[in-house]
Amino acid sequence: MADFKDSSTPWNYVNEARKIIETTSATIWQQEHWEQIIQLREVFDFLGSGETYGLANIMQLLNDQAIIAAQKTGNHLCAGRYLHEKGQALHRQGKHKEAIQAFNTSYDHYQIAGAPFNARESLHMTSLCYRALRETALAKKIIAQVLLE
Repeated sequence: MADFKDSSTPWNYVNEARKIIETTSATIWQQEHWEQIIQLREVFDFLGSGETYGLANIMQLLNDQAIIAAQKTGNHLCAGRYLHEKGQALHRQGKHKEAIQAFNTSYDHYQIAGAPFNARESLHMTSLCYRALRETALAKKIIAQVLLE
Protein backbone atom coordinates (compact mmCIF):
# COMPACT_ATOMS: atom_id res chain seq x y z
CA MET A 1 0.00 0.00 0.00
CA ALA A 2 1.21 3.52 -0.78
CA ASP A 3 2.59 5.62 2.06
CA PHE A 4 1.18 9.10 1.56
CA LYS A 5 3.13 10.69 4.44
CA ASP A 6 6.26 10.46 2.26
CA SER A 7 4.50 12.23 -0.60
CA SER A 8 6.10 15.64 -0.11
CA THR A 9 4.75 17.19 -3.29
CA PRO A 10 1.39 17.14 -5.02
CA TRP A 11 3.05 15.39 -7.97
CA ASN A 12 4.14 12.50 -5.69
CA TYR A 13 0.56 12.24 -4.45
CA VAL A 14 -0.71 12.08 -8.05
CA ASN A 15 1.80 9.33 -8.89
CA GLU A 16 0.79 7.30 -5.84
CA ALA A 17 -2.91 7.74 -6.63
CA ARG A 18 -2.27 6.63 -10.23
CA LYS A 19 -0.49 3.48 -9.04
CA ILE A 20 -3.30 2.61 -6.64
CA ILE A 21 -6.00 3.13 -9.27
CA GLU A 22 -4.11 1.25 -12.00
CA THR A 23 -3.28 -1.82 -9.93
CA THR A 24 -6.61 -2.03 -8.15
CA SER A 25 -8.74 -1.50 -11.24
CA ALA A 26 -6.70 -4.00 -13.27
CA THR A 27 -7.11 -6.67 -10.59
CA ILE A 28 -10.84 -6.26 -10.03
CA TRP A 29 -11.51 -5.81 -13.75
CA GLN A 30 -9.75 -9.07 -14.51
CA GLN A 31 -11.81 -10.83 -11.83
CA GLU A 32 -15.02 -9.24 -13.16
CA HIS A 33 -16.00 -7.78 -9.80
CA TRP A 34 -18.36 -5.26 -11.35
CA GLU A 35 -19.68 -3.79 -8.09
CA GLN A 36 -16.11 -3.18 -6.89
CA ILE A 37 -15.30 -1.34 -10.12
CA ILE A 38 -18.25 0.94 -9.42
CA GLN A 39 -17.10 1.40 -5.82
CA LEU A 40 -13.56 2.25 -6.93
CA ARG A 41 -14.96 4.79 -9.38
CA GLU A 42 -17.02 6.33 -6.58
CA VAL A 43 -14.04 6.50 -4.20
CA PHE A 44 -11.97 8.42 -6.74
CA ASP A 45 -14.86 10.47 -8.14
CA PHE A 46 -13.32 13.71 -6.89
CA LEU A 47 -10.29 13.13 -9.14
CA GLY A 48 -12.37 12.66 -12.26
CA SER A 49 -14.59 15.67 -11.66
CA GLY A 50 -11.78 18.17 -12.08
CA GLU A 51 -9.81 16.08 -14.54
CA THR A 52 -6.86 16.24 -12.18
CA TYR A 53 -3.59 16.96 -13.93
CA GLY A 54 -1.66 13.77 -14.48
CA LEU A 55 -4.63 11.48 -13.83
CA ALA A 56 -6.96 12.26 -16.71
CA ASN A 57 -6.06 9.14 -18.73
CA ILE A 58 -6.36 6.68 -15.86
CA MET A 59 -9.61 8.30 -14.69
CA GLN A 60 -11.04 8.04 -18.22
CA LEU A 61 -10.12 4.35 -18.24
CA LEU A 62 -11.69 3.83 -14.81
CA ASN A 63 -14.82 5.71 -15.93
CA ASP A 64 -15.09 3.53 -19.05
CA GLN A 65 -14.71 0.40 -16.91
CA ALA A 66 -17.36 1.72 -14.49
CA ILE A 67 -19.76 2.37 -17.39
CA ILE A 68 -19.45 -1.27 -18.48
CA ALA A 69 -19.72 -2.48 -14.87
CA ALA A 70 -22.85 -0.40 -14.27
CA GLN A 71 -24.41 -1.70 -17.47
CA LYS A 72 -23.58 -5.32 -16.55
CA THR A 73 -25.13 -4.93 -13.10
CA GLY A 74 -28.19 -3.05 -14.37
CA ASN A 75 -27.27 0.07 -12.40
CA HIS A 76 -28.79 2.50 -14.89
CA LEU A 77 -28.45 5.53 -12.64
CA CYS A 78 -24.67 5.08 -12.33
CA ALA A 79 -24.32 4.22 -16.01
CA GLY A 80 -26.22 7.39 -16.90
CA ARG A 81 -24.05 9.55 -14.65
CA TYR A 82 -20.77 8.06 -15.84
CA LEU A 83 -21.80 8.42 -19.48
CA HIS A 84 -22.92 12.00 -18.84
CA GLU A 85 -19.54 12.83 -17.29
CA LYS A 86 -17.77 11.13 -20.20
CA GLY A 87 -19.83 13.24 -22.60
CA GLN A 88 -18.87 16.41 -20.75
CA ALA A 89 -15.17 15.52 -20.95
CA LEU A 90 -15.46 14.74 -24.68
CA HIS A 91 -17.35 17.99 -25.28
CA ARG A 92 -14.59 19.99 -23.52
CA GLN A 93 -12.04 18.21 -25.72
CA GLY A 94 -13.94 19.26 -28.84
CA LYS A 95 -15.03 15.70 -29.64
CA HIS A 96 -18.66 16.71 -30.07
CA LYS A 97 -19.89 13.74 -32.11
CA GLU A 98 -18.51 11.27 -29.56
CA ALA A 99 -20.00 13.40 -26.79
CA ILE A 100 -23.42 13.25 -28.44
CA GLN A 101 -23.25 9.44 -28.43
CA ALA A 102 -22.33 9.43 -24.73
CA PHE A 103 -25.12 11.89 -23.87
CA ASN A 104 -27.71 9.94 -25.87
CA THR A 105 -26.79 6.69 -24.14
CA SER A 106 -26.80 8.51 -20.80
CA TYR A 107 -30.29 9.79 -21.61
CA ASP A 108 -31.47 6.22 -22.29
CA HIS A 109 -30.06 4.94 -19.00
CA TYR A 110 -31.60 7.80 -17.04
CA GLN A 111 -34.98 7.13 -18.66
CA ILE A 112 -34.80 3.47 -17.64
CA ALA A 113 -33.73 4.49 -14.11
CA GLY A 114 -36.71 6.81 -13.80
CA ALA A 115 -34.59 9.94 -13.52
CA PRO A 116 -36.29 12.41 -15.91
CA PHE A 117 -34.43 15.51 -14.71
CA ASN A 118 -31.06 13.85 -15.33
CA ALA A 119 -32.29 12.59 -18.70
CA ARG A 120 -33.27 16.13 -19.72
CA GLU A 121 -29.86 17.38 -18.62
CA SER A 122 -28.16 14.86 -20.93
CA LEU A 123 -30.52 15.81 -23.74
CA HIS A 124 -29.72 19.48 -23.16
CA MET A 125 -26.00 18.71 -23.44
CA THR A 126 -26.56 17.17 -26.88
CA SER A 127 -27.97 20.52 -27.99
CA LEU A 128 -24.76 22.24 -26.88
CA CYS A 129 -22.75 19.73 -28.89
CA TYR A 130 -24.88 20.29 -31.99
CA ARG A 131 -24.49 24.04 -31.53
CA ALA A 132 -20.70 23.56 -31.39
CA LEU A 133 -20.98 21.58 -34.63
CA ARG A 134 -22.90 24.54 -36.12
CA GLU A 135 -26.08 22.49 -36.45
CA THR A 136 -28.16 25.23 -34.86
CA ALA A 137 -31.54 24.13 -36.22
CA LEU A 138 -31.15 20.73 -34.57
CA ALA A 139 -29.82 22.33 -31.38
CA LYS A 140 -32.91 24.57 -31.19
CA LYS A 141 -35.21 21.60 -31.80
CA ILE A 142 -33.60 19.70 -28.93
CA ILE A 143 -33.89 22.71 -26.60
CA ALA A 144 -37.61 22.90 -27.40
CA GLN A 145 -37.91 19.19 -26.61
CA VAL A 146 -36.08 19.70 -23.29
CA LEU A 147 -38.46 22.50 -22.34
CA LEU A 148 -41.52 20.44 -23.25
CA GLU A 149 -40.52 17.30 -21.35
